[in-house]
Amino acid sequence: MDNTWLNEPEKISQLRDLKGIATGNARILYGSDRNRFYDIITCYFKDDESYGAFLICTIDGSTKALRKEISDCPVKATRLLVDKLMTDTGKVMCKFDVGTKFSGQQGSIGDDGIFEVFKFKGAEEDYGKSQDDLRTMEPLQYSYRPMSSDFKRRRIQY
Repeated sequence: MDNTWLNEPEKISQLRDLKGIATGNARILYGSDRNRFYDIITCYFKDDESYGAFLICTIDGSTKALRKEISDCPVKATRLLVDKLMTDTGKVMCKFDVGTKFSGQQGSIGDDGIFEVFKFKGAEEDYGKSQDDLRTMEPLQYSYRPMSSDFKRRRIQY
């Protein structure tokens, strides 16, 4: 295994930058919520002396590899992965205009290896007054719901 690339700060910086681009695009393509985390991992395959870049998603402790690219260099493999993510994100963003609100996974890769945008997914109604008004995206405020321990305390007081 040729680890000399690990001693090059420029390549490490490139990987870090590519990771930021990839995870942003993954949130658009596959959805985003507080339990969903995306990451890019790189690994070395000893058998054929190649490197892999994987887009992974972790939800509530379970991890799934969503995409992979293989190359002779980890930076090259990650660039290939990011290029395809950006291309697929472009397909999604062509569907929406500024100010449009959407959520969830927007498409998937078919058996032919090509990303297809879901036709049944559409924009959600957004009643904001301006295109960059984020107030309509805030979660609803729920009223206080007492816990079972609150009821026990009340019974003791009576």
